[in-house]
Amino acid sequence: MGTRARQRFLTSLRFAVVIVAAFAGAACAQVQALATTSAEQPAGRSGAPQLPPALAPGAPANPNSGGPEGSSGLDRAIEEERRTGQRLFDEGHWAEAVPHARHALALAEQVRKADDPQTLELSEDLARILRFVGAYGEARELLGPVLEVREKTLGADDPRLARSLFEAGQTYHFAAEPAQAEPLLRRALAIRKKILDPNALEIAETLNALGGALTRLGRASEALPLHQRAVAIAQDAQGPEGAETFQALAGLAQVQGALGHPAEARQLFERVRSIAEKRFGPDHPWTGGALLALAGQYENIGRNDEAIDLAQRALAIEGRAVGPDSTPTANALVGQARLSRTSAGTTRRFPCWSARWPSASASSARTTAAARGA
Repeated sequence: MGTRARQRFLTSLRFAVVIVAAFAGAACAQVQALATTSAEQPAGRSGAPQLPPALAPGAPANPNSGGPEGSSGLDRAIEEERRTGQRLFDEGHWAEAVPHARHALALAEQVRKADDPQTLELSEDLARILRFVGAYGEARELLGPVLEVREKTLGADDPRLARSLFEAGQTYHFAAEPAQAEPLLRRALAIRKKILDPNALEIAETLNALGGALTRLGRASEALPLHQRAVAIAQDAQGPEGAETFQALAGLAQVQGALGHPAEARQLFERVRSIAEKRFGPDHPWTGGALLALAGQYENIGRNDEAIDLAQRALAIEGRAVGPDSTPTANALVGQARLSRTSAGTTRRFPCWSARWPSASASSARTTAAARGA
């Protein structure tokens, strides 16, 4: 990039900070509106089937019918939409996954009660995806009733209750409310430790999530052994480049940075980036999160040109995954613009980067619940 072009780029990013600040408060509403609108559009990349009018959200169901509009047809449509949403989520097309998960839940609500096990599970699926696109308010609205029902109807050690506690805790964590996240995650961890093998991946993901909340609360020294244990479990179960290993290493890198160990944090984030690019591909949002975190590390040691390049890549990935107006994209843009201020020669530094780290694949909790009859 030439000198003039770079100067124009840096200037535009300074203005981006102002723009993001003005619109960040409306980000969740915007992404929810995007998801609602896309649910009404013809299938695109997802290849989801166009359902008959009787199966569209809001249409009355006829459970007594023997045709495709009956309960069997509706069950197939629910499962198809659930699987499509899950596939899109796994592929990193998070915004595209939202309308499918929303549609699956709407179809189930036509013929099942709000406290039906399938309805509760679909609510959690939708809430999880909304969490990743930054729609924390709606995710909490979905998870609150689910947790309330499961608290009343399930035993104290039921794995489905542990899942609900974990999902609620993670939503608070992602929304930067660690004080609310900590007790929920501690309860989830206690249940999982009681009913699962000590080396289960569900325990690793919960340790990692709890450690992240503690780090945000300024208790990094307390979080460190949790992350170290999570890494040990994940590597033993999945090897050095597994999905949960990626998550655990990212958590360990964050806590090392918080403890004032920049060299260790940088090495870990470089490893996290390598795993993400190999396992998820160069355009997956988890790769974008790794790039953004590593950019922050490079910025801290003055490698600003490299940091800007990484931040630009991260922003492009975020925009494709969750939409240009989403909260995570706004965070990435703010980080990129802050970094550019430092590169432009200003004295103010911004060492804190808000890369978010998904703590587990969406399918892992479902697999365990299914195995236990959820």
